[in-house]
Amino acid sequence: MNSPEDTEYRLFTEAVKAWWTTFGGVSAIDLAEKAQIPHGDAMRFVESWVEAGRGTMNANVELNLVSVPSPRSSEKFSFTSINTHIFFPSREELTEHFYSSGNARTEPPEFKKRLMCGEHQLALSFFSEEVLARYFSHLDWYEVDDSSAGGHIRTTAESPSDRFIDVRFGKGRALDGKTFVTAIYKDLYCFSDSEQRHWHAYEIARPNLDPNDENLRLFAARTYDGAWVEFPKPLKAVQDSLVKLNSKFSPHPLFGRLENEHLRMPVENTNKALADSCSELYKIVGSDSLKPKPLKALLQYKFEKTEDDFIHSSGRPLSALQLVELVERELELVNGLSDAIKNIAKYRVEADHKVLSTSSDKQSYGEEFELLCKQFVSAANLFADALEAKNVT
Repeated sequence: MNSPEDTEYRLFTEAVKAWWTTFGGVSAIDLAEKAQIPHGDAMRFVESWVEAGRGTMNANVELNLVSVPSPRSSEKFSFTSINTHIFFPSREELTEHFYSSGNARTEPPEFKKRLMCGEHQLALSFFSEEVLARYFSHLDWYEVDDSSAGGHIRTTAESPSDRFIDVRFGKGRALDGKTFVTAIYKDLYCFSDSEQRHWHAYEIARPNLDPNDENLRLFAARTYDGAWVEFPKPLKAVQDSLVKLNSKFSPHPLFGRLENEHLRMPVENTNKALADSCSELYKIVGSDSLKPKPLKALLQYKFEKTEDDFIHSSGRPLSALQLVELVERELELVNGLSDAIKNIAKYRVEADHKVLSTSSDKQSYGEEFELLCKQFVSAANLFADALEAKNVT
């Protein structure tokens, strides 16, 4: 016959093993069944562990034991109500058992190890923005849904087996203005070993969170409250504004290109990353996409301009952007679309013609890129609304 000490040791070991399997608590009912002891005795063991500081419990939880009838039996399902304790081993106990049991020698990946040592499944871990760069570099391996508040990354069928990832990540801002990426341990633990090593390499200490950060609030509402929230997507807003403007120039669109698979938010907090993102953005809003033909048609048929008006004082034809400026003057628009495009072009020129520093002189280049997108969207929508108001479409 086992001594009470042996029974208690076995029972506590079962509680630790249950945590390593589910990363959650274990009921006194399950412990009693494992040790083949009365349920009441298992509850008293749990209470003694809590008193000794070896863990915590949800006391007197009402559960229902389900009795399943055998096949072709005339009996019915039955439910028996029972009160029990749910026990959660402490971090100290879980860590001690992790290292004494030999699990440490198996070298589990970082985030699994932390869960085994007592980290909460829904706790957050924090990372520098650079952690996302590898996924935008291999869009053939990963599906990436990105926004200002976070997004979703998952592997495709073409990705290598050691690159498995399926994570809903968030973005936030610390009190010092620096931005970060965050994810819950439940998602991090499910990564392949290779992906866990990648994210661990970019981990940062827990920042002092900005209580007024709307983006992190949205991520928390979706993650913890299950709320149906829309994350702000500056790039989609730009594309929507292009569609709206094109509709005013139908059947000849003002912008010939609406998509760019390389267009993304800056994934590094550097001037170079900002310039690279602006360079890709310019490909859908700048001279390569902007068409002079619909602008000339508008100016000729609605504002009675002639071909002579489309010639610069230097003798050269006006560019598409200069034609936009001419339309803005006719519509009496200030801080217009042309200015927004020029602001983006400034960074595009730097990306294409300068050797840029990779230093982080500003707190958030990502927020600066978002501002450029918002300025463009606002100007584009004002341009479209002005055309509609004057009935010139």
